[in-house]
This record gives sequence, C-alpha cells and structure tokens, in this order.
Amino acid sequence: MPDSPEVQQNFNATVYGVAGKVAGDQIIYPSSQKQDLAEAAAEIQRLLKQLEETNPTATEKQKEAYINAAVSTPLRKRLLGAVTSGGKAALEEFLDNPYLNVTMALIEGWKTAE
Repeated sequence: MPDSPEVQQNFNATVYGVAGKVAGDQIIYPSSQKQDLAEAAAEIQRLLKQLEETNPTATEKQKEAYINAAVSTPLRKRLLGAVTSGGKAALEEFLDNPYLNVTMALIEGWKTAE
C-alpha cells in the first residue's frame, strides 16, 4: 500500500490545528509565565550585580549562597515554574551571560530541594 496516506483522519465536524505528520514541537507558554521569568531573572541579576560591587572577588559558591539568602521562597517557586515550562533557553533570553551559570546552578539546587 505505498499510495495510502501516512495518517488517515476522519472528522464529523469542523476541526482546526490537526497535523498529519509532526516534524517538531513548538513550546508556547503564557505571557504571565514569561513575565514571571523576566522579573525573577532581573531580580537575580540585580542581586548578583550588587554582590559584584561589594565583593568583586566572590566565588561561584559565595554568589550562590548570597542569592539563596536573598531570594524569597515565592520568587523561587515562580522562577522554578517558569523555567520548568520554558526551559533553559527561555532563561538565557533574560540574563546577561556572566550570570547564567550561577543562576542555572541555583535553579538546579532549588529543583532538587523540592
């Protein structure tokens, strides 16, 4: 049966958004999650810049400890939820490169703590 379609779909009503062969995924997350992620990333970035001003030689572990102490539990939960739905690429969109590694290490730590 080489001439038969890969997928046969029969519908008894009007249907929208059906694909016979899916070639990839598109992740769409609500703008509220994107806003939460942007706000949380901006807050973490602000805290890291503040730490740089007061302690320019802080190690990665010191930066993580500082952020852990400064970030509230509700903000952590919002950030975890937004990163879980949007992924690392979404977070990269909002953070300057020097702060990305510290922030991702923090998030991984928060995930395992839950």
